Amino acid sequence: MTTYPEIEKAYKSVLRVFQGEIGYREGLEAAQQLCKVLKETETDESVWSIGEFEIADLSTLIIGTYCFLSDYHGGQASFEYEMLCIIGSIYSPGLSDGPEEDSSEEVVYQEWERIWKIWDQSGRK
Repeated sequence: MTTYPEIEKAYKSVLRVFQGEIGYREGLEAAQQLCKVLKETETDESVWSIGEFEIADLSTLIIGTYCFLSDYHGGQASFEYEMLCIIGSIYSPGLSDGPEEDSSEEVVYQEWERIWKIWDQSGRK
């Protein structure tokens, strides 16, 4: 199996937000970096199994994050909308109703939602 150290590093950086090691904004910035690395790295299908023993594998992390941003962006001028567009450059969901119920996608969505609420209630620091 091919390894992708830069992608794995960027993936783990995003997970830090769910572990409480970094805040909401930093988590989204880590997701932005992950997308950049994914776009710049030649990969095969095995890349999507990165993190298969974590809260979510790479593909599920991307999908859950996209669904969250789709629901929680504050309009075209918001950072969340910018992130939605960046993720949209590597993931195109077509028509969907959000994350699949009882899935890792939904877990990722709920984790972003939890972190967003903490951030929002703290005065968006």
